[in-house]
Amino acid sequence: MTSKCEACSFNATKLIKGNEYQFPVDRLTSPEITLDADFKQTHVVKNGATVTLHIAFCGKPAPLATWTKAGGELGVMADVNTTDTYSTLTIESCTRYDSGKYTLLLENNGGRKSITLTVKVLDTPGPPGAISFKDNTKFTLNVQAKPVAEIQWFHNGQLIQESEKLRFTNMSGVLSIQIRDCQAEDSGTYRAVCSNSKGEASDYGILDVSGGEFSTYTSRRINESK
Repeated sequence: MTSKCEACSFNATKLIKGNEYQFPVDRLTSPEITLDADFKQTHVVKNGATVTLHIAFCGKPAPLATWTKAGGELGVMADVNTTDTYSTLTIESCTRYDSGKYTLLLENNGGRKSITLTVKVLDTPGPPGAISFKDNTKFTLNVQAKPVAEIQWFHNGQLIQESEKLRFTNMSGVLSIQIRDCQAEDSGTYRAVCSNSKGEASDYGILDVSGGEFSTYTSRRINESK
C-alpha cells in the first residue's frame, strides 16, 4: 500500500488568537482489491447462461471503477453495478462473442489498481459429424450360372472394389459382401451384377445407417412387404 500527500491550503475564519486548534485530514489510500476464498480467475458458462464478475475493493476516496474487454467493447447484454466497496459486471444470455478477458481498473487520487478475469462461453453443440458404429454387416446371395459368371459389385450405382472395408467372397456360387465398421456414408443400395455370354442378372440389398443403428433389407424382403 502506498500513500500520497499533496500540498493544499485553506482559510480558517473566526479563530481566537492564542488558542490551539486541530484540523483532521483524511488520509489518501490507493485502491486495494479484496479476494475471498471462492474467487475464480476464470469463469466457464454455457451458451445462453448468465455470468457475474464481482470484485470487492477499498480505497480513499472511493475509487472510480471502469470495466473494459480486451480487443473490443462490452456487449449490449453487459450491465455494470458499482458502489464505494465493490463493482459487478453481469452478462446475460452469453454467446461465444462474450468470451474473452475483462479488466476492472480502479483509480483515485492515491493511485490505481487493476485485475483481469477470463470468461469462456461454451458454444451450442452443432450437428454431429460422421458416426462410427464399429459394427459389420453382410449381404449374401446364391448364383447358378454356366458358363461361370463374372461378378461386379455396385454401391449406389458406382462400381466398387474389394478393400479393407469391403470384403467380397464367392464360395461355390454363394456370393457375399461384408461392410466393416458401418458408418452413415455406407448407407445405400448394394447390387451384385452377374454376367456371362448367356446374359446378365442382378440382385441387391439396402443398408440404412442412422440414429446410432443400422438396418439391412434384401430385395426379397422389400418385395414381400409390398
